[in-house]
Amino acid sequence: MYLPTAGPRRYQEPAENRIKWTDPSVKTALRQLATIFGDPSLIGATAQALDTTFEQSVSDVFGPRRWCSRATTSAASCPPATRPRRPGSSPPHPSAEPVGAVEVGGNVAVLLSNSAAGKRLLRFLATPHGGEAWARGGGFISPNRNVPLSDYPDAISRQLAARVADAPTVGFGISDQEPPAFGSDPAQGMWAISGNSWHSHAMSTA
Repeated sequence: MYLPTAGPRRYQEPAENRIKWTDPSVKTALRQLATIFGDPSLIGATAQALDTTFEQSVSDVFGPRRWCSRATTSAASCPPATRPRRPGSSPPHPSAEPVGAVEVGGNVAVLLSNSAAGKRLLRFLATPHGGEAWARGGGFISPNRNVPLSDYPDAISRQLAARVADAPTVGFGISDQEPPAFGSDPAQGMWAISGNSWHSHAMSTA
């Protein structure tokens, strides 16, 4: 919510600890989130959502009373015990812009030795061919826009890949960028305060 309301430049400021989290721009985004979280069609009290694991929130989507959960592509690794009767879909999160900004997480490869073979591997992973091999495995969206959508294994993955490729603004998640001064360790800062709720992503609706 903060990325489309504040814009990409301002979005980096709390990530780099350059503005306070009480800044008016942050409050604007939180107020908009409050209107969503205060929707009476949401199931369960706040405490219940905070105690819901990420895996359970995904499985609950296929239950009798829920149809939506905020999740990432890693949700593909948490399939329900029984297959749904019909395939799911992935509508975009409500955005403050006509064409929404997209927030992403990422996998980072690090070369630990000055190895020619290692350098070739990293260069390969950045190419469309490297992305194609990775995309076919599922649960992954390539940052390379030249990876064909046909290489993704299911309709939802193709939909998400197209959304990232077409987005005018793509931002890397704030919680993955925070400096140690703010608390980027799992036992500090945002991760300590909202660690359980971060994993739940439990925003299910009736």
